[in-house]
Amino acid sequence: MSRRCSPPRAAATRPLPRADDPLRDPHDAVALIATVASRPVQHEVVVVLLDAARRGGPVFVVETGDDRTEVEIVLAVIELVERLPAVDALVIGSIRPGASIDDADQYHWLDAVEAAGLIGVVVVDWFVLDGTTATSLAVRSGSPSQW
Repeated sequence: MSRRCSPPRAAATRPLPRADDPLRDPHDAVALIATVASRPVQHEVVVVLLDAARRGGPVFVVETGDDRTEVEIVLAVIELVERLPAVDALVIGSIRPGASIDDADQYHWLDAVEAAGLIGVVVVDWFVLDGTTATSLAVRSGSPSQW
């Protein structure tokens, strides 16, 4: 099961939440991820830190490469989050131009949820954006909604 959210190009049709507005749903999250992603689009991971009201805070945008995988980047950010005050949740986006979901993604989702849970942080969702669609790993894995 997967949820297809607004494609990154269409995300601009709905206004982005302002700095003090919470991310209300997957569409807000995908729009924000698509906005902060590098131009031209390249393979990278975006991690948005959220407070208890689901308002966005710091955003990490990290290019993926041969020496680091998406899940390694996410786990490193989660380790850093343990030292930051007022981070209660996060949303992840994998930008994969021309590539889509692979079999390992579900396991990476579960690794991130477990690592974050150990420090009291909720992984709200992890989206894979392939250039035309965004797929929720939370929905695909059958996890309960955190929205």
